[in-house]
Amino acid sequence: MTHSKATFGIFRNKDEIKSAVTLLRGLGFGEARAAVLFPDTPGAMDFPQVQKSELIKFARIGSVIGAILFMTFGLLMLLGIVPFGGMAQLAVGGQILAILSSLLIGGIIGAACGTLIGIGTPDRAGRRYGQYVNAGGILLSVHTDNKDQQHRVEEILENSGAQDVTSLDEKEGWEDVMNEKLNLERTSFSRSTR
Repeated sequence: MTHSKATFGIFRNKDEIKSAVTLLRGLGFGEARAAVLFPDTPGAMDFPQVQKSELIKFARIGSVIGAILFMTFGLLMLLGIVPFGGMAQLAVGGQILAILSSLLIGGIIGAACGTLIGIGTPDRAGRRYGQYVNAGGILLSVHTDNKDQQHRVEEILENSGAQDVTSLDEKEGWEDVMNEKLNLERTSFSRSTR
């Protein structure tokens, strides 16, 4: 079975890349095993922003779902469909307060759950790398033949200052990177022509 993995890492500047390449050459990795993708234009290099925006998206989705579920459950209790200690006999003011409370509590609990889901389900690595390159990062990919080489390359990239070091299927990883980079370039171009 062939080992078709590559180890990817994102760097902030050319000095970090040079350091990594020097260490890789010292271990016998030639230039044929490595590929570097430089950004077309220097970006803000605000890499954590990509991940933060994903957490906000999941929190918003969770708050809407939680608010709807809790409000629906509150209405069912007020109508007496779901028995819960005489809630149907509340005065109109109490019913409105109960609905608003369930809406608020559901929104808060849903936002917390959505954020936790967002933390546990990151973007695919290739997609993240496309976003990093668009933000001004430099991507280095190193092909490895086995698990031992893979672990040594991961160590070298991390020690050289690489961020988000991941080993994944080489072909699939590069396809994701290039697709995401092209999508972001198209989006930026369409915004600039408005």
